[in-house]
Amino acid sequence: MKAATGSGLNARLFAITIVALLVASLAVSVIALRLFERNLVPELESKAQTIGRSVLAPIEKALGYRIPYEKLRGVDDLFAAAMRDNGELRYIAATDRQGKILYSYGNLPENWREGTVRAGSGGALAGAAYYDTQLPVRGPDGVAGFLHVGVDRAFISRALESMFFDVFIVFIVSVLIAFELLLFLITTSVSGPVHTLHGFFARVDQGGGRRAPLSWLWGKFSNAYFGAMHPPVATDGDDRSLSPASPRRSLVFIRTPLFLFAIAEELSRPFLPVYMRDLYRPVPGLSEEAVLGLPIAVFMAVVALIQPPAGYWSERVGRRTTFITGAALSCIGLAMTGFAGDLYQLLLWRIMVAAGYGIVFVACQGYVIDNTDTRSRAQGMAIFVGGIMAAAIAGPAIGGVLADRIGFRATFIVGAGLALLSVLFVLQFLGPDRHREHSVRRITWADALSVLGNFRFLALVVFGAIPAKMILTGFLFYLAPLYLTLLDSSQSEIGRVMMVYGIAMIVLSPLAARLADLYGHRVLFVALGGLISGLAMAGILREENFWMILWAVVGLGIGQSVSIAPQLALVSEVCAAECQRIGQGTVFGVFRLLERMGAALGPFAVAAMLKQWGYAWAMAGIGSIVAMAGILLALVFAFFPARTGREVQK
Repeated sequence: MKAATGSGLNARLFAITIVALLVASLAVSVIALRLFERNLVPELESKAQTIGRSVLAPIEKALGYRIPYEKLRGVDDLFAAAMRDNGELRYIAATDRQGKILYSYGNLPENWREGTVRAGSGGALAGAAYYDTQLPVRGPDGVAGFLHVGVDRAFISRALESMFFDVFIVFIVSVLIAFELLLFLITTSVSGPVHTLHGFFARVDQGGGRRAPLSWLWGKFSNAYFGAMHPPVATDGDDRSLSPASPRRSLVFIRTPLFLFAIAEELSRPFLPVYMRDLYRPVPGLSEEAVLGLPIAVFMAVVALIQPPAGYWSERVGRRTTFITGAALSCIGLAMTGFAGDLYQLLLWRIMVAAGYGIVFVACQGYVIDNTDTRSRAQGMAIFVGGIMAAAIAGPAIGGVLADRIGFRATFIVGAGLALLSVLFVLQFLGPDRHREHSVRRITWADALSVLGNFRFLALVVFGAIPAKMILTGFLFYLAPLYLTLLDSSQSEIGRVMMVYGIAMIVLSPLAARLADLYGHRVLFVALGGLISGLAMAGILREENFWMILWAVVGLGIGQSVSIAPQLALVSEVCAAECQRIGQGTVFGVFRLLERMGAALGPFAVAAMLKQWGYAWAMAGIGSIVAMAGILLALVFAFFPARTGREVQK
């Protein structure tokens, strides 16, 4: 019988645990939905009775003064006021004892339109579309008639549907969180002991021959059995194997706190512009639309500007200290954002959150570099990006649910708690930093000008990277939440819409990257991604509704999935000479800085279009810019071929 491979063993452990979790979560979800459905109608009937009694009080008071029931005034206005405050109501009607309708407001059932309510209809369905609650109207001489309060059955269906989606979101989030925790537990509980044994045999071999047979044999066995020993092996001066470090094992210690930290920030994604609107105050020189986009733009600008100095500081103090510092800053900023009293306080705390976010990002990226080499760095970056993308799926969805249930401010407090949890996790599990032989090269103006002198790199930034970030922050982060709120979508629905982007990215990005590597012509993938993202926005001109915005988010996710990975590969391709001369890290530093400045520009660009043209045309406008940029990028690369010595041809 063959020994199980490491990937097979881990796959079985994950499969068994995930299946058990799925079954348990599904059972809890079904039970929750049934309980909700069972209790919903009685709760609505109880509320209808409460509303009915509040309406009856002035009517019965008037009857007590011997005013004839059929000659009361202002009853319709009383009904209208009650319905304005209770959106689930569809009608209120008052009848005499024979069922003749004397007063009414709202959409009456079809079989009541002739002006008579059939006997016995109270407390039952009044037509297929309504649930009717009947209350007696009591006068000094006994029952004078009946009050009917109708709840739309479509409201019940919508409430059940909303509850179903909320339960489904909680289900998805629980699976994602469980996966992250399982990844940590299995790595530490299974791969960890194996790694210890490997180190033990390596130390035994230090006094032996050059070939280190014990650690070599154990390495072969553990590679076959656990699939967790693929990193570079450290050696001493005599090339003897000392203690290999597993990137999969070590990087999971940064992925889990990064996942928790990223969720903390992503929770506010569906409602931040709406929250900003609640705190809006005119700012001289800025339109209301620009002010609403200011927190997002400032956040992106600070993240871009903080990373270069944070990178140098991280080299000096270590990744652990850097992560803790950044996460602590964000924790304080998120908590205080929930208590912000005006625009300026909000901006101050968002700057603190952004600084923390940029510092944490640098710390995690540096940790990946420290614990991998050129052979394992792609795997390490995949682990790093996977944590962020999982948070991008779970964060907006659960943030929307929380905002609906506990409010905006309390959701920020929950985010602060998650950021604090990531700090505690790092304090508990992330060991001291490894000694680093390398240091980050400072990006100088000369380096930036050298890279920008490459015309194809400049075209890639101007027509590829910047438009991609502009539409992401301008549409997804800024315009979509405001637009969906205008269309009466709940925060839970907004969170679900934004979650779709993350799902598209995490599902399609690996496929697009493989296809780009397989077929080459990466610039076509980047241009096609921009075209798809831009054209997806055009549907809103045909019809302004929830589904058109959802389709635009799906199209944006597909477009950016197609373009992002090939775009990064294209940077190395068009800047091969610059990478060799000043270093790949410096080239990518310039690229990332310009890209993130595009992200800061996005909300302002969309806000300007929103002020001039309105929501639909602003959405179509940013889409047109991105689609046109994709076409121009393809044309530039077609008509301006690479120059000899500047670019490595495929």
